Amino acid sequence: MRLLRTSALVAALGAALSSCATGNDRPLDLGSEEGQGAAASSSGSSASGGAGGAAGSGAGGSGPACTPAPEICDGLDNDCNGEVDEPCPCQNGEQQECYTGDPGSKNLGVCKSGAQSCTNWQWGPCVGEVLPSDESCDGKDNNCDGNVDEGNPGGGNACLTGKPGVCSPGLYICTAGKLECTPTEQPAAEKCDGKDNDCNGNVDEGNPEGGAPCTTGLPGICSAGTMTCQNGSLKCVQSQQPVAEACGDGKDNDCDGVVDNGCLTCDNIAPLATASTSGGGNSINYNPGKMNNLVGQACNELCWITSGQSASGKYFQLTWAGEQTVGSFYVDGESTSAPACGLAGRDIKYAKVQYKDGGVWVSAGTLQSKENYLFKFPAPVKTKELRLYDVYSSPGNGNAILFEWYVFPANDCPAP
Repeated sequence: MRLLRTSALVAALGAALSSCATGNDRPLDLGSEEGQGAAASSSGSSASGGAGGAAGSGAGGSGPACTPAPEICDGLDNDCNGEVDEPCPCQNGEQQECYTGDPGSKNLGVCKSGAQSCTNWQWGPCVGEVLPSDESCDGKDNNCDGNVDEGNPGGGNACLTGKPGVCSPGLYICTAGKLECTPTEQPAAEKCDGKDNDCNGNVDEGNPEGGAPCTTGLPGICSAGTMTCQNGSLKCVQSQQPVAEACGDGKDNDCDGVVDNGCLTCDNIAPLATASTSGGGNSINYNPGKMNNLVGQACNELCWITSGQSASGKYFQLTWAGEQTVGSFYVDGESTSAPACGLAGRDIKYAKVQYKDGGVWVSAGTLQSKENYLFKFPAPVKTKELRLYDVYSSPGNGNAILFEWYVFPANDCPAP
């Protein structure tokens, strides 16, 4: 009887083990001794006992039962569906590639994926991944957008390049993975602006933008100028500086607005005067005005006076409205050869040269025994009146003749 009981236990244990192989995690239920059948036959089997073994105890005999429960991550089939830990993220010991950044940045630039391992049915941290970061000046695509060092990362601050002129101020610029102080201006042609535009260490050299002729607005020779770069701006600078007046060149050398001021010229000032005589020829062809009309020697263009052959107060005279400088004069008298006017002997044999100074006639010399005279004062004089006084002619007709009388401010003028 005890042997039969043992055999039944062995059979139940085998059925239970078979049930565990199918994944049923139910606890073993060996039943009771009473559930094993009535009795065994002499052959060790009994029809009724076999049925009882199949039925179990009531009462069972079909093996342990699985009670479903919510699946948890514990290595067991809690919900009795034949699968273990199926809702769990992972199984312990598993590994996978991972990347927690924007999928579009993966494997761009410095960005790369990492790996994570499963521990306690949970994925661990993503180890070894590189995510996008702010761009820095290092020659790399730090933000993993496909561009390297875009936006001048780390740059933009002002700096000094160490170069001269306009090339000195600069900004830090990310270049080839490094921040470099780059000039804000590049060398250019020099301009007249007070700057070293071509960055050669010199300011406004070579008169930039200058050289054109200009007018200074000053008088005389100081009027002509050249555009010149001075102190960063173009100015019209006179080409010549004032010098002492050069008489006779028709220029205002000292730039005072007056040409040949202080100079005594050889311009004939007789036509500016009123001519008069002590009496004699006073017709339309022979009158005082003829001796300063610049016609020259013409037989019907002359002035004559009844003078006799001795000093008797006869005169030719010129009178100006204002004071003049007189340095020399030339009288064109009758000549025996030119012209042949039939007036031979009517020369000026003698005359005193006088000028009035403060209401007093002053004698400066004489003319004697010549038809034509160039008289020079020792020094120019200031006067309004000039005369040939006590005039008389050679024996014969007794009347002295003047074709023209030229008067010059300078005392070194030649005969006309």
